[in-house]
Amino acid sequence: MNIFTDIENEHRLFEKAAGSMVAIAKMLTEADTLEYKQDLKALCNFFISFMVKFHTQKEEAVIFTALEKLNLPRDKGPLYYYALEHTEHLTFAEEILTLLEKPDLNDEDKKSIYDKSVNYCGNLWEHIDKEDSVFLTEVTERIRGMALIEMNNAYEKFIEEFKFTDLNADKNIRIAEDLIKKYDPVLKIPEHIRGDGCMSCRHFGSGCNGIEHEWWSEHEWEDFFERNNRD
Repeated sequence: MNIFTDIENEHRLFEKAAGSMVAIAKMLTEADTLEYKQDLKALCNFFISFMVKFHTQKEEAVIFTALEKLNLPRDKGPLYYYALEHTEHLTFAEEILTLLEKPDLNDEDKKSIYDKSVNYCGNLWEHIDKEDSVFLTEVTERIRGMALIEMNNAYEKFIEEFKFTDLNADKNIRIAEDLIKKYDPVLKIPEHIRGDGCMSCRHFGSGCNGIEHEWWSEHEWEDFFERNNRD
């Protein structure tokens, strides 16, 4: 059991599921069928029940807590904005579900569902890019030794206590995987450019100054300049 491996594997599933969400929403704008509505609802429920209520809770309860013990702040900088985006993911999915509950969708409703799905997908991809290239990379460098042992123990306890009893996680994962096979995921969204690093973050420079300025110590900056001078 490795929390970092599990998170990365789940990210790959979320990327594809979000792409399939956009694909279904696009089809819905062209043909308002019960099948499309039900499949889109299923993906929204997957994101709410598995990603928001399990995956992000795992990150916040286990990794965020381990970082707080290393005196990294949760009320500002990266952790604050990651948690903010976790909340946004729930809100976006619920908004799409609310529209899908309408018995009859007009053209404006279908366009709104499509636009919200595209926005959801783009924001989720951005979030995943930041976590993969910045957050998880930085965390694996910081949480070591006894801190790593404590975090791994906390993860085992989290899994044991959670037990997926309310989430039907295995069922939800299978549903998402089946829908990904049924609807080829969209791989690109013109309005959302993917990229690694803090520079690709919409909060960079307008609330968060990036990992280096938010987290790095004086020693880390000295080491950075020393290594660059050697090169």
